[in-house]
Amino acid sequence: MKIKMLLLVFVLSIFIFGCAQKEAAKTPVQSGAQPVQKASSQETAESFVTVNIYDGGFKPEEVTIPVGGTVKWVNLGSKDHTVSGPNFPMTTSTSPKTSGRLQQGESWQKTFDREGYFSYTDMYDDNLKGKVVVK
Repeated sequence: MKIKMLLLVFVLSIFIFGCAQKEAAKTPVQSGAQPVQKASSQETAESFVTVNIYDGGFKPEEVTIPVGGTVKWVNLGSKDHTVSGPNFPMTTSTSPKTSGRLQQGESWQKTFDREGYFSYTDMYDDNLKGKVVVK
């Protein structure tokens, strides 16, 4: 009978301790810290993102960045690839609309200075498509 009682007290102690730990994790630190607010969709867009190019496609196929954000494409495929966006904005003559040929392991990046939806493709394989959303 004593063993059953001790076992019951032990199980209840673990349960109460576990619940207290979960509650402590929910409450903000008492040193004046404010609870974390959820960011708006504009704030959640990263200003620098990487898109990997595989022989089977761009991963991720679609990315969202804020105005002034940059996308970097990295060729991880075994073949040569390109990133060609006929509607990519050209802010300067050094900001072309295409990456040119990217061999395995090479990368190219572009900064987008205006809002819009910018689709692109691989000139060597037009089945590979992607999109940059600039908000």
